[in-house]
Amino acid sequence: MLPLVSVLITTYNRQNLLARCIESVLQQTYPNLEIIIVNDCSTDNTQNLLSQYTSSYKIIKSVTNVRRSGNSFSRNLAFANSSGPYIAFLDDDDYWINSDKIKLQVDYLITHSLHTISCTQIYTHGTHGFDIHPIRLPTDMRFQLLQGNEVIHNSTVLLHRDLLIESKGFDENLSRGIDSELFRRLLFRHGCTFSLLLIPTTFYETSGLRITTSRSIKSIITLCFCNIYIILKYWRELLFSPKALSIRLANLIRQPLFLICNL
Repeated sequence: MLPLVSVLITTYNRQNLLARCIESVLQQTYPNLEIIIVNDCSTDNTQNLLSQYTSSYKIIKSVTNVRRSGNSFSRNLAFANSSGPYIAFLDDDDYWINSDKIKLQVDYLITHSLHTISCTQIYTHGTHGFDIHPIRLPTDMRFQLLQGNEVIHNSTVLLHRDLLIESKGFDENLSRGIDSELFRRLLFRHGCTFSLLLIPTTFYETSGLRITTSRSIKSIITLCFCNIYIILKYWRELLFSPKALSIRLANLIRQPLFLICNL
């Protein structure tokens, strides 16, 4: 029997997009899936939508947070309620376009090391509909993940369950950049490697529907905290990559200034 793949989805007030996200998983050709959805106390009709899906599909399990807890906590909760030896992530405003996505990635990971992480190309909005957003894994992945990310998109990733257990999941001290921080930690602390499937499998929302940073003092403080937190957490690695450190420090100054200027 093919190994079970657990698809983890977290959602908050995205009832207009969540059905599209779920349906894209249900259309996968891979026959052994479970879908774990954590509702982070949505105030729209999300819970009713989830109730409809869980009553119609046995493979879908829905969990609702007792209180608004953020994406890191919600993803860790989704993982705690999953059971598959392989884990896939899908953001509620993204969706899978290639129905063979999971099949292709499982076939690949079965024949490779436990510490291999599979990711793929993506589609984004373009001037003529959907455009393939070309991604190339850099030769220096350590520098790439130290200075930011921009190459590994969470909704394309498939990895072994043991890696999330080993790494203790998403860092709940962070409210932004949690995907990149997990991938950075898996690379630096757990010796993982990334393998890019050249086929685009996922639509990645960039049209403004994705949650963006609000122009508020709270957002500025959050952004500064996250940047400082990453610098302190990876200071040893950054010391050996002065260019990545300079980019981090520049962002620490530039991003808050941009927000302040646009208040």
